[in-house]
Amino acid sequence: MFNLEEIKIIEIIQEYQISLFKNKIKCKKNQTESLAFSIAKTCSHVFMMESIKANFEYSVDYSLSKIREYEFAAFFGNGLNITGTHHALKDPRKFWSMFALLITQTQYPSLHLKQIHESVRILDRMKVPLSGRNYAAYCLLLTDLFWNKNRNFLLDMNITKSEVSLNDILNIFNSDITNLMNNLIEQHVDATNRTLKNGSKSVTVYRGFDVSKRDDVRKNRYKRNNDEAHKQDAGAGISYSYSKKVAHDFSTQKFGAPSFVLTNTIQDRVSHASFLLKNLNIKTDDFLDVSERTPYVAKFELDKKDILIDISEFLEEEVIAFPSNIKLIDYRAVTYS
Repeated sequence: MFNLEEIKIIEIIQEYQISLFKNKIKCKKNQTESLAFSIAKTCSHVFMMESIKANFEYSVDYSLSKIREYEFAAFFGNGLNITGTHHALKDPRKFWSMFALLITQTQYPSLHLKQIHESVRILDRMKVPLSGRNYAAYCLLLTDLFWNKNRNFLLDMNITKSEVSLNDILNIFNSDITNLMNNLIEQHVDATNRTLKNGSKSVTVYRGFDVSKRDDVRKNRYKRNNDEAHKQDAGAGISYSYSKKVAHDFSTQKFGAPSFVLTNTIQDRVSHASFLLKNLNIKTDDFLDVSERTPYVAKFELDKKDILIDISEFLEEEVIAFPSNIKLIDYRAVTYS
């Protein structure tokens, strides 16, 4: 649940998202609309944040993870009092760009599976072939990385929201940079498509997670005489990896997220607990004390037709798929150390 101030912030973000969806950006002959959209969206991100800060100075958490949470709610909705802006986004390529950014950079997207399910099933979005979805994903993710690395340089140009249009923002990226971005995207997409074309109809993927010692990882716990043994219960999610090592690092929180489980102290976990406790039915003591939790690495079989996006050329070798479409093969407990 969001408080009134947070809902106002989300409404501001929605205004920006809608304006971006409607804007017709002219593209050069060798430049795709999805790439142009990616650049415009990521560059305007900072202007959106400045507008929010001007209205809610010193009273809001502006950490990137929190902002992504607001962006996620604005785009997908929250199933309660916020209708997601994705309904207004008719171009499926642009949808998959936004989908990739928010799914991969928002904490715990699997808490919102109902909204995510709805978003991909409408407006013929799943008719975009996997290669097209991957292309749209790489467009926005690579441009977002470029924007973050060059953010200070671009801000030094003293561009403000009132002085710049989306096409003006595109002009910041000269032809050399645009060609570089296009080449990077093509390389990533080509490598991903080669991997997906090899071998059988399914792929092996892994997922790392930690759960309460009282929880069952496998539905109904036991494999024998269990028609639902292929389903994951506790620790299920939407993000998987081709790399077992990456999954292991996620299970022990050594990868990406803050390493709050490594010292087994309340101080290291308490800042992270409030969000989970608000959304998950777990006891405070169980979350704060790692002695009450067990990290696991699970192995799955995933049919290629059920992959939503594959961005395995990035460091996390990530694959996005609904947990209902994936088969649990095995899982093993690991240690936090």
